[in-house]
Amino acid sequence: MTQQTHIRRVALSLAADGLPVLPLRGKVPFGNCRACAGNACGGRPNMKNPGPCQCAGVCHAWAAATTNPHVINSPAWGPAWRAAAVVAYHPGGAGLTVVDLDNAAAVAWAREKAPREAHPVPVTAGPWPGVPVRGRGAAARAEACWLPIKDGLTRHGLRHGHRTLLEELGVPKALIDERMGHEDGSVSALCTHITDSMRAAMVDGLTDVWPRSLDDRLALAPRSAVPTLDALLQERAASAGAPLKITPS
Repeated sequence: MTQQTHIRRVALSLAADGLPVLPLRGKVPFGNCRACAGNACGGRPNMKNPGPCQCAGVCHAWAAATTNPHVINSPAWGPAWRAAAVVAYHPGGAGLTVVDLDNAAAVAWAREKAPREAHPVPVTAGPWPGVPVRGRGAAARAEACWLPIKDGLTRHGLRHGHRTLLEELGVPKALIDERMGHEDGSVSALCTHITDSMRAAMVDGLTDVWPRSLDDRLALAPRSAVPTLDALLQERAASAGAPLKITPS
C-alpha cells in the first residue's frame, strides 16, 4: 500500500466519523484549478462568501473539505491525493478554533478572544453571587466555587436556547423578536401586530414547561443560594413527595 493510498483511507475514516477532510500538499491546501484561478468563478460557498462555484476539484482551500466519500474518491480529487503529503480535517467541522502559531497577530488574538476550556471559578461567599478570587493561592483563599454547568455554555447561548424554546411553543416571530429585543424592518414584520391573545398564549406555554425546568434544576442540586429559587425548589420538591429537610451546603 502506497503512502497516498494510506492517506486516502485515513481521510475516508475521518469522513465516516463526520469530520470534513481535505488533502494537503504540506502545511497549506492545493491551489485552485485554472477555471477557479483568481476566484474568477465567484468562489465556493463558505462562512464569509456565498459564492456560486461548484467546482468538482479541490479548489478554494478549506471550503472544499467534505465528508462525502464519493467526492473524496472522485477522479477530480485523484491528482490531489497522489500529490498529498497529509490529510487534514476541517477545524470548524470538529468544533475547534485553530491558530497559526507562525502569525504573531493570530496568537495575540487567541490569547484575548479564543474560547477557553471551562474551569471552576473560586469566589468569596458574598455578596451574591460571589466575587472571583484572583492571584496565587486563589482556591485556598476562596469560600465557595462556581462550577461550569456545561462545556461551551455562555450567556448568549442561553438566549439562543430561550428563542428555540419559544419557537417550539409556536410563539409568533414578531413576539419572539420583541421579547429578544430584536428589530425586523421587513414588510411582513411591519404588517404584523402583536395581540393580547398572542401574549397570553406565550405565557401559558412558558407556564406549562416551568415545572419541568424546576425538575431539571432539582436533579442538579436540591437547594440554591438564591432565596427565591430555593423557595421554588422546596415547593416543587414537596409537591413531588421528595424530602425537604436538606441542609444547604
